[in-house]
Amino acid sequence: MLRRNADAEDQNIISFKKFQDILKEEGITFNESENEILMQAFVVNQDRNNIKLAIGQLYSIKTTKKIRKIYDKVNMYEEMDNPDLVDNSGYFGIFYREKINLS
Repeated sequence: MLRRNADAEDQNIISFKKFQDILKEEGITFNESENEILMQAFVVNQDRNNIKLAIGQLYSIKTTKKIRKIYDKVNMYEEMDNPDLVDNSGYFGIFYREKINLS
């Protein structure tokens, strides 16, 4: 619904007024501090009389949340000196444990 009401030249931009109207139709309202957060995060212009938001980022956040769910299911971590992710269970999901001689 947001993209249908977006700017004709750029489907990722919508006027703040239209954005608020669409959300009100859906029963969603923001208080002043939430509106200010929207302004700081998504505003693409400096004209306070015709504020425009970059809604493409909202769709990106949705995708990021899906990716985060997958990431959380995979048992991975980052080492301090190596920014690449490490799979604790190895490439094939086999757990490798150091063998210790007990005798």
